[in-house]
Amino acid sequence: MAFEAHQTNEQILQHRHADLNNTGLHGYKEMPSLAVWKKDSFVGTGLFPRRADDLCLVRIDELVDLYERGQGGQVLYITAEIFFTTMWWVNNFKTQGAKMDERRRPAILRLNLCAANQVAALLAPCSVGEVASKLKAMYGTGMSKYGKKLDRKQTPYYLSVLEREKYRVIFRNGLAYRLQQEWGKEPEVKRVDTKHSDIGGDRKGMGFVMTLSGAFYLADLGAMAEFTGGNNVRFHSCFRGGEPILCAGTASVVRGRIIRIKNDSGHYQPVDQSLAHVLRKLQFSGVDLTKIEVHREEWKQGEEDRYITPTAYSGDWFLRVNGNWGLAQPKRFQLPKVA
Repeated sequence: MAFEAHQTNEQILQHRHADLNNTGLHGYKEMPSLAVWKKDSFVGTGLFPRRADDLCLVRIDELVDLYERGQGGQVLYITAEIFFTTMWWVNNFKTQGAKMDERRRPAILRLNLCAANQVAALLAPCSVGEVASKLKAMYGTGMSKYGKKLDRKQTPYYLSVLEREKYRVIFRNGLAYRLQQEWGKEPEVKRVDTKHSDIGGDRKGMGFVMTLSGAFYLADLGAMAEFTGGNNVRFHSCFRGGEPILCAGTASVVRGRIIRIKNDSGHYQPVDQSLAHVLRKLQFSGVDLTKIEVHREEWKQGEEDRYITPTAYSGDWFLRVNGNWGLAQPKRFQLPKVA
């Protein structure tokens, strides 16, 4: 059973307890030092597998180091980041090949449970099974006033757990794939391509949603959804029933390569830092951020009107500054040709 942030408290507990029982492990009693963590998560010979090849593991190392130096309110944020990043590793290591070595899984699980216990203590009264749902309100992006108003007015169809899997995207070696089925044919795993999609106006590509645990969904929205066969995904809120997510917006993909991404969801109106979190998760999957064009979107609180910044910048720069557009601006991004 995949460990997702949208699971019920009971499912979360069952999943984690089953994993720990199978491995005979328990969570760390306290957050380990960086030296202890690296020792416990070491596998192989030191030459292979290389720790630097597992970008998600490198990020976990950074977070453990930050935890040692964190103070005050930083501790809860860093611990939540450890919780969700280790969760992403557990959910995705099977799709990422040799770079994410399964032998590190016991240590990852121990750290995940430790983070869950620490968050539960910081948010007391809160049980371990309630951690994911508690963090949604603090860490995730909830629906905006505009989004809630529109959903009440138009009552869009919310996808079931099984229905949304049709739109789930899996990343392998930096490319986006999805299970696609044509009439009369067996379903196939194919590279995603949004060349025939256009939500309208300056909104190119398809609508995307990334969950707190890093699951990525992509589909035609609005009028395009109806034009392409009425896929029931009219708004971003349709993917997850209006519950909090990490980020939402639009993305353009050419033969599996993400070339453009925006946080331009009116229903969620996510901040720039939310989009930076998405880019980090994509980087874990081997996506080349230097070839992604990132646009800035600003919203009037609770309204549909957007301020659009015409200049775009590369995803690697956007991640380095964590979505802080107030820093000195680099040269304008030139979108490379896709081979």
